[in-house]
Amino acid sequence: MSRLKILVLIALFTFAVCLAVGADAVAGEKIKCWTGKYLTKFEAIEVGDEEGHAVATYEIVGTVKNLEGKPLYDGWAYRETGLLDTNSKTGVGSGHGYFVSTDKDGDMIYATWEGKMTNGVWKSGTLRISNGTGKYVGIKGRGTWWDSTYVTPKVSHCPWEAEVELPR
Repeated sequence: MSRLKILVLIALFTFAVCLAVGADAVAGEKIKCWTGKYLTKFEAIEVGDEEGHAVATYEIVGTVKNLEGKPLYDGWAYRETGLLDTNSKTGVGSGHGYFVSTDKDGDMIYATWEGKMTNGVWKSGTLRISNGTGKYVGIKGRGTWWDSTYVTPKVSHCPWEAEVELPR
């Protein structure tokens, strides 16, 4: 066999392997969601260094809706816990926390969030999807949330989006 034919065969084989490996790679899926939340626990402790400054822990439960009708996160149960450092007089603060979303089969996805409060409103922040159980073991992702809006002192909603790498 001539050298040219051997090089062509090697090139075709390499191309076929690259296509197969690429097709098996974990693909990023973009999702857009909305979470309705209900505050179940809240405990604040005044710091005392300035008027209105407090640190707090909280728990929220709710439901997630996938705004694009995709099954990921659509109609899932939601539980969030976190820590806040805020000033009720200045309306400024920061926070971070954890949330777990549970699908209809009982499989869960774990994530963290962090963000800032301006003028008494949680305006925006980041989220990181870190792992899951069952069919979501190995899931990863990053995203953004914005404008957490309170309808009543205990009821709020928050839109968010993320790029998620689903496990194989």
